[in-house]
Amino acid sequence: MNDNESAPAARPDSGSASIQRLKRREHSQHGPRKPRTPLTYNDAEWLIIVQAAGRDGIQPGSFVSQAALDAARMRVDGRVLDRELLTKLLEAVSHHSVQLAKIGGNLNDVARHANSTHEIETVHEEALAIMTIVRRRVAEAHGLQAALRNALR
Repeated sequence: MNDNESAPAARPDSGSASIQRLKRREHSQHGPRKPRTPLTYNDAEWLIIVQAAGRDGIQPGSFVSQAALDAARMRVDGRVLDRELLTKLLEAVSHHSVQLAKIGGNLNDVARHANSTHEIETVHEEALAIMTIVRRRVAEAHGLQAALRNALR
């Protein structure tokens, strides 16, 4: 294996010794990326980059590209990007979106039962109103997820 290759790595924060493939960067929404310049590092510098990339679960080249782009954005327009915080926020929003979808499914079951039995007519109306709110919140969560993913690219 040479310095440009990456082997599967165990994530140190995962709590298990399972092997996971390192990821690449997200695709750009502004067209395909092109190789621009080769970068050189001594062995000590490369080891630091490989360790940092492994902690993020991405390949070293992807890590260097992200770090360089983040640093350039900060210098050019003052935009500071905390990838770790945004990633945690994206995970939290995704979790809440899933939970809302499950609640919506349960409410849909209640409404279906109320509609078929006519036993609880008022619950049917309330369930439909709550479903409308849940669907709106799920749509908002999906919009926030898309914005977070875009910020992380």
